[in-house]
Amino acid sequence: MKGFISSKQIDYVLFHLGHSVEIHEKIRERIVFVRSSAEIQPLRNKIIFPLSDNELDITTIKWVDNIPILFPIAEDERFFTIENGNVIFTDDLLKSSFYLLSGCQEYRSEEKDIYGRFPFEKSLQHALGITDRPIVNYYFEQITNAIERFCEHEHIDFRRKQLFENFGFMLTHDVDRVDAYDYYRTAYTFKQLIGLAPSPYDTLTTLKVFAIALYHFVNIFSKTNTFWNFQFLRSIEKANGFRSVFYILKNEGKLDALYSIQEKRILELLEYLSSEHCEIGIHGTMKSALELESLRSAMGELQQAANNDVVGCRQHFLRFYHPQTMLIQEQCGIKYDTTLSFAEYEGFRNSYCLPFKLYHFEEERMIDVWEIPLNVMEVTLFGYRNLSFEQAQERVDQLISEIQKFHGIFTMLWHNCFFDEFEHKGITAFYEKLIVSIKGKNPTNVTGIDALALLSRSGERQFQFDRIEDK
Repeated sequence: MKGFISSKQIDYVLFHLGHSVEIHEKIRERIVFVRSSAEIQPLRNKIIFPLSDNELDITTIKWVDNIPILFPIAEDERFFTIENGNVIFTDDLLKSSFYLLSGCQEYRSEEKDIYGRFPFEKSLQHALGITDRPIVNYYFEQITNAIERFCEHEHIDFRRKQLFENFGFMLTHDVDRVDAYDYYRTAYTFKQLIGLAPSPYDTLTTLKVFAIALYHFVNIFSKTNTFWNFQFLRSIEKANGFRSVFYILKNEGKLDALYSIQEKRILELLEYLSSEHCEIGIHGTMKSALELESLRSAMGELQQAANNDVVGCRQHFLRFYHPQTMLIQEQCGIKYDTTLSFAEYEGFRNSYCLPFKLYHFEEERMIDVWEIPLNVMEVTLFGYRNLSFEQAQERVDQLISEIQKFHGIFTMLWHNCFFDEFEHKGITAFYEKLIVSIKGKNPTNVTGIDALALLSRSGERQFQFDRIEDK
């Protein structure tokens, strides 16, 4: 990021801060943004945010209480000081927040993996080792603490806000495949093995994947279809008082669905899930990440089949281009997306544990689609990371513990086709245990539609400050 953060970018950060603290007029009129220490001297009884015009330099990042400050200004190892009735932030927390939350690093990067995704290994989260902490929430907590201190001194009304009493839990399922045994799957994994198709895994893991596909294919007549397990999923969820979201994929390309949305069994499935009060969302095809008509066509087909509006999306293979993919979703009327997670590592891709909106850098505005961050995908835990069941449970517990600190939302993806006992012996029992353990942490279970309703009640007030001039 070159130069100072702009007024619209400040508005963007404070819009999201507004879901943690009530920033009413009496607080807003005390907020000042300064570009040099000399501007602070005449100020009294203000909330002062110093701004940095430095570029991000990983070698100059300052750590305060184990939290990285991306754009430091002073050597002081406090988040804020109090002088002359002013609350003065030591460093540029607004620009640090904006960089992580807005998707700036992805917007500026041309790095892509074999599926067109921003690679985890190229991320700042990976470089700093902060993927498992929602750093922006830590910034906001310090800003909120400072505002609270100021309001106490000035006898100004102050109110913290939270979206959930404890934390939210959104359980989701991507319906990529509904048949455990098919010729195409076996053939494609063989192509991956011999190098004719891309594989995200090393040679040994690719060999294992092919062996599993071949095993299922030769047992097609003697095995039940373990991927058609929707009543099983619902039985576990209902036993724990949960509803979930199912993202349905269209058969459009080689890496998309191997079923048709118009099949009788799929139409009956959609009717069943609706009767169970689950949400049905669109699972954007590989093409739809960059092609408007692809997503629009899939949405139209699914809405007709489900006889209901579709407002939520997750992109297949977590394939996402910033800002193109979300602009396509915006044009199609999608209200929320829940794609943003690193496939290779669980945690917080944008270092935030509440719904947020990405930033459109060319037009200097928020993109009008909520992002509900995805924290855990089972393929990450047991595919990319190759964790044991015990390690996977520990990672889920650690992430939820972080989210609870800020009354955030924990989003988990578990594919209906990830209950293969041949591939992962004991996986079914682990899943049941995992769901019970999450229930024991007392979350508020929500679908994406529920989360949108909570956000609407929380308020989406825009913040506009005219105390700086953009240069």
